[in-house]
Amino acid sequence: MTHKSPSGKLFDHPSDMEPLLPEHGDGGLESTALLLIRRAERLRGLLHPVTRKSVARMVRSMNSYYSNLT
Repeated sequence: MTHKSPSGKLFDHPSDMEPLLPEHGDGGLESTALLLIRRAERLRGLLHPVTRKSVARMVRSMNSYYSNLT
């Protein structure tokens, strides 16, 4: 299977997409990711274990749905 990059170049091998990390940045992505992790952990601690399992099941199915869209 081949995919096109925004520039129109065809990707026909996974190594064509490396590196998968941004080359330049101001650290904004890292700080946003850290904030998300902290807030997720806080939410996890506030939820009853039964509710937490239900939320995890729902999010898992959403992740599967969105990761399979093409």
